[in-house]
Amino acid sequence: MKMKSILLYAFSLVSMNIMAQPDIEDIVIRNAEDAHDELETVEECADWILTSSYNPNDPTWDQMSGFILNWARHTNEFPIRMRTELTGFMKKNPVLMSVYLAGWIRFAIHHPEARGNELNCTDAALTSCVQFYSTHKEQLKTDPTLDQLVDVSDQGELILWISKELRELDSRSR
Repeated sequence: MKMKSILLYAFSLVSMNIMAQPDIEDIVIRNAEDAHDELETVEECADWILTSSYNPNDPTWDQMSGFILNWARHTNEFPIRMRTELTGFMKKNPVLMSVYLAGWIRFAIHHPEARGNELNCTDAALTSCVQFYSTHKEQLKTDPTLDQLVDVSDQGELILWISKELRELDSRSR
């Protein structure tokens, strides 16, 4: 009886994951108007990326990542900034680019007043990456930079670290 319950639970989790997957197959985004029209879909995609179990062999990940990236390229409502000095860890784990974008987008949708606030949006994006890395460490490549960010986040100081880094980057560019 116990095994039957476990199997039923596992099946329901898999079913929920499949049902929660946004239908993006026929959506084409070519410009800012198309991106605006798909705001609800990109939010569903972001939620899917941030809450689904990661499997690098699942083609759905490539589909969702491609959709998020294409949407981000075409939107003019969401100023998304990825500073390579803060996101160099993506070279080892490219899936984290989608996670970063998903975190930024979801935060900006839920906090429209903060869309142009680089500090808060970067915090949401990097927090998403840290959480994803911590949760899916077995499927990702070990990265000392991310390990350091996990420690900083665990200490509750990620936003302070980001603020300091952004100030230094801005002062160098003047």
